[in-house]
Amino acid sequence: MLESVPPEVHRPHYVPRASLLAGPGDLPELRAEIWMGGAHSQVGEPFHPQQLHNACVIECAGDLPAHYEPATRLWVPSIFIDIEGRPVRFERLLELTAMVADAARGRGTDAVDAVYSICTHGMNRSGLMAGLVLRELGMSGQDVVELITTKRTGSLSNLSFRRILLEARV
Repeated sequence: MLESVPPEVHRPHYVPRASLLAGPGDLPELRAEIWMGGAHSQVGEPFHPQQLHNACVIECAGDLPAHYEPATRLWVPSIFIDIEGRPVRFERLLELTAMVADAARGRGTDAVDAVYSICTHGMNRSGLMAGLVLRELGMSGQDVVELITTKRTGSLSNLSFRRILLEARV
């Protein structure tokens, strides 16, 4: 008879990773760094809960380890699936990105030093949300798509998400 093996033995331990998209000075109103990544990504710089004490995390997939949320100044759950088409409750996502953009501008009590948009692998959902924040901060759709696909090769393969970011008005 085979012995039962705890699930954690079979699952590799991942440290979430993210890539820096923009920082203070890259846009006139931007006072925070904007990062995009994944809870199970092999790409980007690793980040740990200690780095999030004055950061906002946009959680797009629900994959970050549970101990990240209480370490974060502003936790923004915006979980949606990565399928072609406009995400369900898209208007709510726009409201959240406007709130996060204000925090990245240094406005109000939720002002932060960094914004991390995180999904599973850091390719599509995190790209859409980070891109929407950058659009809200004044960056053009074309510049957003170019920036994201340059900083995270292979990202925004979801053509609907890419199209959303390219629209003149989101």
